[in-house]
Amino acid sequence: MEYVNYLISLYAFHYLWRTVFQSTTFVRHYNIEPFINLKIHTNSRLRRPSMYLNPFGFPAVVTSVMFLILIILLLKNNPNRRANRVAALVFFSFMIWGIAEILQRFTSEGEGDFAIFTERLYGFGVLLVPSALVHLALVFPKVRDVPKYLIPSLYAGYPVLLAIMFGTNWFISDMVFSSSGWEAQYGTHVWLYFGYAFSLAFASLTIMLDTYRKSTMRAEKDQVKFFMIGLIVGLLFILSTHVIPTAIGRSVVAFVPTTSSLVIFSLFILFSILKYKMFVIEAVTEEKIEGTGTAIPIERGFTHIIEEKGMKQSYQAFRNLVSSVPGLCLSTTYPDKVRTDRNLGKTPIIWLTESTSSEMALNPWRLDFEISYTVKNFMEENPETVILIDDLEYLNSLNGFDKMMDFVKSLNDTASINNSTTIAPVNPSAFDPDKFHILAGAFDRTVKGKDEPKVTVDAIKESASYLVSSTRMLGAVNKLKQYIEGHPALCLTKMYPDKFIKQYEISGVKIYWLTESQQGDEKYISPSRLDFELTSVISEFAKGDDKRTVILDGLEDLIRTNGFKRTLDYIKYAEDVISSNKGVFLVSVAEGALKEKELAMLEKRFDFVIG
Repeated sequence: MEYVNYLISLYAFHYLWRTVFQSTTFVRHYNIEPFINLKIHTNSRLRRPSMYLNPFGFPAVVTSVMFLILIILLLKNNPNRRANRVAALVFFSFMIWGIAEILQRFTSEGEGDFAIFTERLYGFGVLLVPSALVHLALVFPKVRDVPKYLIPSLYAGYPVLLAIMFGTNWFISDMVFSSSGWEAQYGTHVWLYFGYAFSLAFASLTIMLDTYRKSTMRAEKDQVKFFMIGLIVGLLFILSTHVIPTAIGRSVVAFVPTTSSLVIFSLFILFSILKYKMFVIEAVTEEKIEGTGTAIPIERGFTHIIEEKGMKQSYQAFRNLVSSVPGLCLSTTYPDKVRTDRNLGKTPIIWLTESTSSEMALNPWRLDFEISYTVKNFMEENPETVILIDDLEYLNSLNGFDKMMDFVKSLNDTASINNSTTIAPVNPSAFDPDKFHILAGAFDRTVKGKDEPKVTVDAIKESASYLVSSTRMLGAVNKLKQYIEGHPALCLTKMYPDKFIKQYEISGVKIYWLTESQQGDEKYISPSRLDFELTSVISEFAKGDDKRTVILDGLEDLIRTNGFKRTLDYIKYAEDVISSNKGVFLVSVAEGALKEKELAMLEKRFDFVIG
């Protein structure tokens, strides 16, 4: 409705401007008259023009619908990001451009007055594009530090150009009807607009080239590259179909709708913006809680690696700091769980997961893309902030040590430049000794955490994940029965199902036998089908609002069959899916079945380790 009101106000502006414009001494002195009077109104009532199905208008129909879809995609993806909003403005101007072309192509011969109206509507979209492109270049891929008056000044020429377009014959001298529909004949001063438009287009290209040259992040460079390719393609198309033919006295290339070139350009812009997830993160502080002091010494403005098996002490230190300065948390744990367990109601949390989610989530594989960009951009926009990364062990397992180290070094460098604080809890046992010392060397401070008391089966509660030694499995299942009763439960076990039921005295549980054997009528899944049946069984079961429980008995068999890394990735995926549905995940592993390094990495995946 806002667009309709805006078009109506534009028509009112045109009528008012025409009345005032024609009556001035300036107009009479310089003989500047509107190129044709608009006569589609009679007694303040619009006459419906005659239309026909012109095949040259259908490409514009398709492209206009595409522009609408692109606008929806941009605003749905991230409506708070300025680059998305400005790009949506560019696409909106393209859509108006396309709608005007549709009306113009479908207008019948003899309806010259309405054809003039469509050409002026066409100008409404065309004249907005150059300013919006420069605006987009100034806020994409990140907002530039420019004087406050610069952005408004970009649009200062827009009403002037509209006034010329609506009130003179400088840009459009006449309308003629051809086999492809109505076409505009350019006026003698159209070079004013061409010069203005291409100057701003090249200005936006220059700004993006400067951004590309100064950028140190691969994701940012890729975004700028695709933007520039799209802009160059669009400029070349319009030059070849409109500007050059006009310069040599030929008519424009009518058989190729102008909006078609805009779609090509728009797709490049859309791809460059949506290729990487870039979040707008609000810098907020938490309410101060009395009596939450921590024994871990944290120095503001320095980078810290905390030696601890879990993450409790690091989160306590982080919670203390974010009561006075903004913070950002990168976690492999489901955000709602972090907010509840760590008392972080306001602090933004980026969830590192391969699971699809409505949460602010990033793929942990993309260390040097969205993750680096998002965190570094947050520190640059909010100096003296505090960052917590709670699972370098998993990032190391997934991406490799060298790639993980590049990420840590780059992050700590940015923190140092912006006087920010970083905290990274790490279990030294998860790394080879030499590699842990290399990792620790990338931080300003190495802090040894205190030993935490062992967790017993009494800690078992709803909405949590547990790693249990096989000797404690019976007690853990008995404790879990109170949550299973009356709610869906799934068990993946290496034991024959009847034996499992008899040993744990459990009923009402859906059981899959992890075996290569196909004997009997029992439901079974091959342990080697980790990425197929085992993944789909858990993801399908975890859906729903019920309190769901998943028990995985005999993790060592999955590791033996699939290798540790593949199994660890599977556990991470399963834990993410179950946690996002507020379920319970209980996993047993035989004592002594894993190396110390593997066990340390595995333990980091769970909320509680019961040994």
